[in-house]
Amino acid sequence: MPRFFMAGTNILGGMAIMKGRDAEHVRVLRLRPGEDMIICDGQGTDFRCTITELSGEMAVLRVMERLPCRSELPVR
Repeated sequence: MPRFFMAGTNILGGMAIMKGRDAEHVRVLRLRPGEDMIICDGQGTDFRCTITELSGEMAVLRVMERLPCRSELPVR
């Protein structure tokens, strides 16, 4: 499953909006609506998402699950 880093401010109300370079990576990987991906917010949380819409320079995702980030070390 593809994994992306994205600022947490773009994840609100069960939806995530990817724009610019983030959305370009989705297109380069040829991902399509209905496919799942993981978004990391950089603050220790991963979000399993499903792509709902791709248009122009934007990707809209539905957050399906919120998980602790597996790649972040638990060191303070």
